Amino acid sequence: MRAHVFVANMTGNTVLFALGVARQPPGDVVATIVAIASFFLGAFFGAALSERAASRALVAEIAILAVVAVLWYAFPFTGALRLALIALGSCAMGLQQAATERLHPQSTVSTTYQSGTVERIGTGLFKALRGDWRAFRLHAAIWLVYAASAVCVVELVRTDARIAGTVPFAAVLVVGIVLCAAPNVRARRGRT
Repeated sequence: MRAHVFVANMTGNTVLFALGVARQPPGDVVATIVAIASFFLGAFFGAALSERAASRALVAEIAILAVVAVLWYAFPFTGALRLALIALGSCAMGLQQAATERLHPQSTVSTTYQSGTVERIGTGLFKALRGDWRAFRLHAAIWLVYAASAVCVVELVRTDARIAGTVPFAAVLVVGIVLCAAPNVRARRGRT
């Protein structure tokens, strides 16, 4: 990873922060603090934006990721821009998680961290063996999409590292389009 920090995985950032503080002399923890604080702020504002409709947080996330994509592609990933991109990316992921929780308040779906998703695959399999496959299928699909996306980004970085910064924007834009179309699909099904 170019930033040596995660924009979506606060568990990893917490570990990186602790390792940096524990080093003698202490290591650079600025990027992890920026990521954690920005994710927190994104989740806070995502909850506020999603209170009436999750689409508000999604629109904000798409706008932020568009800025990240342009800056990532156009400028060197160094200094203050590096921290700004970490802050923007982490904020966008906090918005995404808040919107996801608004869309799925009872299902504990996560799009930004996978430890809980893997745990839910395990508990879902237990439920599946008793006849209820819903949780297993949902969380297994989320994990597979997450893992496949990571593989695709690695391949893109091998081609041109600047392109990798546009992937989150493109992915969330597609999700936004699908979510916008979803009510229309449901309405058509109701008429037939």
